[in-house]
This record gives sequence, C-alpha cells and structure tokens, in this order.
Amino acid sequence: MNEELVKKVTKDKVVNETDLRNEIKKDLQHYYDHRVEEFTRNSLISLILKNNDFTPPSTLVNDILNEMVKSEEVRLRNQGVKKIDSKQIRDYLHPLAVNDVKWYLLKNEILKLEDIKVSDSEFEEMATIDAEKTGLPVEKLINYYKTSQKSDKMLDQKLFGFLTENNQIKKANADKFSNREKETRYEK
Repeated sequence: MNEELVKKVTKDKVVNETDLRNEIKKDLQHYYDHRVEEFTRNSLISLILKNNDFTPPSTLVNDILNEMVKSEEVRLRNQGVKKIDSKQIRDYLHPLAVNDVKWYLLKNEILKLEDIKVSDSEFEEMATIDAEKTGLPVEKLINYYKTSQKSDKMLDQKLFGFLTENNQIKKANADKFSNREKETRYEK
C-alpha cells in the first residue's frame, strides 16, 4: 500500500500506512468502547427493572404500544410487506412497551431522588465549545440545547454516569470467555 493510495482512499485525511493503521485501530476501539457502554447501560436498566418490579399504568403502556405498532407497520410497509398482522406485532411488542414505561417512570424517580440535573453552567460550557466549532452565538446554542433533545441526552449521560459510579460493575475477562466458548463448542 503506497501513500498515494492511502491519501486517495482517505481523501487526504491520512497520508501514510502507519497513520491509516492507527486510524483504523482508533475507530475499532471507539466501536468496541461504544458497544461495551451500550451493553453496560442495558444491563443496568435490566437489573433496575428486575429489582423494582411493578405494574405500570395500562394507559401509558397502551399509548407507547400503539406508537410502537404504528412505527413497525410503517417500517414493514416500506420494506414491501403486503400482509401485516397487527395483533402479532402488538403481542410481540407488548413486553417492550411495558419495560419502556417502567424504565421511564423509574428513571424519572431516580433523577428526582438523586437531584440529577443539567445545570446552566454545563449548557454554557458545551455551547461555548460548540460555538467555536460552528460560529453560532453561545446564547442561541444554549436556547437550542434547552429546547431540543440535547438536554435529554445530557441528562441521560449524567444518570448513567451516576449509576455506573454507584454500582459494582465487573468486567469479564475476554480470554476466559473465549476459551470457555471454545470448550463448550467442542464438547458437543
């Protein structure tokens, strides 16, 4: 692989093979870090739901379920599926809707009990950084963040930061898992 090919493939972002390999490693690491974070997040949610079981309000569940079914029907129609069994979709998605409502209610309770909020200074800090990148005024960015889903994402990050800090999370040894998986595969 020569420098000319590397430049062409990366549109002049990377100039040599070593830098290309480093970029690929960095991208792969980012991907796996994101997957681990996602797995941890889902595991925490599952554990919280399991340890705080309750029957959520059926009206909320039905509202969420109706939206999920509509969305799935649209997705299936866009894929060209002509015959759609709404009852089967509804039955399949019902447990997901129940868990979504439970998590929504529990999450809001945790936020309230632990007084987890996004402060004005945090909005300002982020807006200042983004203003330098975009050239947009800081005040406009702050207003946008407060009215968009950006504030929800920031709050979500703070919540999961709190949950991971206050829970004992054990990381599995990848080598042990890999060896155990090989053993079980060959024992059959």
